[in-house]
Amino acid sequence: MAFDARSASGMSVLELLLAITMLTVFTSVLVTVMEITFLFKEEAECPVDVYGARRCNDANTTDVANGVLIDRQEIELLFDEIELVLVQPHLHKNQIEKISAFIGNPPAQPACTPTASTSFWAGIVPEIPDKQFPRGYHICLWRTGLREASMKNLLDPANSSATPGLYVLQALPTQLNPSNLPVRRLICRPRPFC
Repeated sequence: MAFDARSASGMSVLELLLAITMLTVFTSVLVTVMEITFLFKEEAECPVDVYGARRCNDANTTDVANGVLIDRQEIELLFDEIELVLVQPHLHKNQIEKISAFIGNPPAQPACTPTASTSFWAGIVPEIPDKQFPRGYHICLWRTGLREASMKNLLDPANSSATPGLYVLQALPTQLNPSNLPVRRLICRPRPFC
């Protein structure tokens, strides 16, 4: 194998310019992507109080949202606990109708809690646990067009038209912003008939 002096001399000026250009382009694309990502992250995760004012790096952050991801996780966990109660067959459909309204119609009765707590519902239906949701949310229970049949009709094997009821459990923000987004869950009840 012969030694080639040209291959040992290093890069040519053209190769050096091409390498520097590629490094510059790569770095500028990386910086641009990072700036855009941090812009969205800051907008979504910066605490916002219930009136929509941003509280980033503010010493007074007692009345703020925790960010969209944390609030969503807390709401989903609280929905799990409430759903376990709502789907039980021992809870009569008339009790559910006292705390729900039809979707799309202005509610004639309270479908949404006045605060971020289920204590309002617990006062009407004692089986519902009194839970505190993240600030800035109202909890709503909506009935859908698929109406729940009576337990007598559901248990009758000859009645093939009896159906369980579909409901939408929803956490509505008082103000829609990147830190407070609505969360909803479809619930079928009574659970043994779903």
